[in-house]
Amino acid sequence: MRTKFVVLTLILVFAIGIPGALANKIAIVDVQKIMESSQMGMDYSNQLKTETEKKMALLEEKQTAIKNLEQALTSQAKYLKDEAKEEKARQLRIEAGDFQMLQKKYLDELKKLEYKLTTELHNNILEIVGKIAEKDQYSLILERNEGGVMFNLDAMNITDQVIKQINATHKKL
Repeated sequence: MRTKFVVLTLILVFAIGIPGALANKIAIVDVQKIMESSQMGMDYSNQLKTETEKKMALLEEKQTAIKNLEQALTSQAKYLKDEAKEEKARQLRIEAGDFQMLQKKYLDELKKLEYKLTTELHNNILEIVGKIAEKDQYSLILERNEGGVMFNLDAMNITDQVIKQINATHKKL
């Protein structure tokens, strides 16, 4: 008797709940496409690329100086006294250590910049998606790549709408 009551209750809940659930609006957003296609995403990508190129140029310059020092030590080794050889070798080790520390420092700085820019862009995406959801009364918006979405109708995808709004907001800044 009790199981029949539970089964009937579940049937009623699902029967009433399904039409209500079908009335809800669901949308899909492709965050990766937004990061790659929006003006803000492209600007951030260019900023990161420029900073990376600057740091790489400085590292290459430092590496060339180390190679020149190493070549000088090798070519002058025959003519230098042991003390002078040791001093040049010590200087070379110091320069190589400084290079490694500088390389690590630059890598850390680039990772921090990438994290900062990505977080800023992601926060803008979330803000704009929230405004669209409120305005168009979406009850659920899923991220295409991370949300486990295997298929969706093109009409459900609001990525282009989000990109347009991010571009409009970014121009104002």
